[in-house]
Amino acid sequence: MKTGLSGVAASIAWIGMAETMGQLVELITPYHTRTKRDYLARMVDDKVHCMEKAREYGLKALNRALEGIQGTTAVHICFGYAAIIHERPSGYSFLPELAGSPIRQISIETAQSKLDCKVLASLSEKKIMVGCIDLADMTVETPDKVAERVRRALKYVKPEDVIVAPDCGMKYLPREVADAKMRAMVDGAKLLRAEYSGKERR
Repeated sequence: MKTGLSGVAASIAWIGMAETMGQLVELITPYHTRTKRDYLARMVDDKVHCMEKAREYGLKALNRALEGIQGTTAVHICFGYAAIIHERPSGYSFLPELAGSPIRQISIETAQSKLDCKVLASLSEKKIMVGCIDLADMTVETPDKVAERVRRALKYVKPEDVIVAPDCGMKYLPREVADAKMRAMVDGAKLLRAEYSGKERR
């Protein structure tokens, strides 16, 4: 079980800006061609209001943007920053579709939305970054709370395919709160690593 995001995070929030596939490719291609990294994370915001556009051409555009990329690729599906978006749906409207993409890691938010993790069963070939830190709440989680949230995903994802991560919006937290939450996340991951390594030995 890993902790944190791998690679260099490059945020692409262009799906809702382009009206046609051609426009989207024009937006993405210059960035794509000048980004040369051994490990690259592609983060695409999933905004509920543009789901029809995403279904129409989003996956094709994402796959096109990743052509020729070497190393680990990731996509982040965002519910919006906690400091700005205060109401969230209980599930993603665009997630199982990513099973057919070449993306190797998928980053999701589960803490703030209390996501029903059953949907993760459809992504069995992917590494899942499980957002487990609630950034809408200034209260620092205990390691046990972090572990409890990640266990919901572990019902559907193999332990070796789980990467522990925060939900979106940490930049809005006071530094001391963000630091304490990250430390709790690391300690929660340690609890789970010990728990699941023990199960493997039995």
